Amino acid sequence: MDPVVKKYKKNDPQQYQDEKKYWQERSAEFKIECVEQLRENWLKMQGGKNENISGLRRVYKVIKQK
Repeated sequence: MDPVVKKYKKNDPQQYQDEKKYWQERSAEFKIECVEQLRENWLKMQGGKNENISGLRRVYKVIKQK
């Protein structure tokens, strides 16, 4: 399957519907991996500081339990 890039006009409601559909079709494991990757990137941008990451850990735990 070839990747597809769509162009939307600013504030086009279709882009939000497409994004919602995309995430609904993904598995829980994929979503967890995305959250973990975002957390790791955020930590790198913060210079490795571990403060204020409890919220990200909480999201990871909730998704993992489902």
